Amino acid sequence: MCVCVFAWKNSELPLIYYFSFPPPQAPVISSHLSDETVIAGRSVTFRCHLAGVPHPLPNVEWSHDGARLTIDRAFSSFGEEKCVLRINEVEEGDDGTYTCTVTNSEGVATSTAQLCVISESIINSPTHQVSIFLSFNWGEPEHNFILDY
Repeated sequence: MCVCVFAWKNSELPLIYYFSFPPPQAPVISSHLSDETVIAGRSVTFRCHLAGVPHPLPNVEWSHDGARLTIDRAFSSFGEEKCVLRINEVEEGDDGTYTCTVTNSEGVATSTAQLCVISESIINSPTHQVSIFLSFNWGEPEHNFILDY
């Protein structure tokens, strides 16, 4: 608690203000990042939630495969007890491990997730022909089917 006393020149009584600050609190992640799979060219969003707002306010940093995130298509925000990272126009090189690190003078909290990027060419590749042979014996004669896909 902080007490501030103001005395006015012509006043007999000082004005006393009491301020209460929350006790220092380390960041705690209550809902961690989830692994994501996305098709190349689309966007992906990672979210983790904090248990309340730590005091003092934290610094939030995102990393990709252990290095500070420097993708110019990535946007991060912190507010309302959540940390958000959005990556637009995901590329195949964006796959890997993403980590959100929340730090203040009282401690550090981290959450990690994997991003798997699926190439558009895999999705649009022609299918391979598959033949399935089924044989049923419902008495005489035996029934055979061949299904081609």
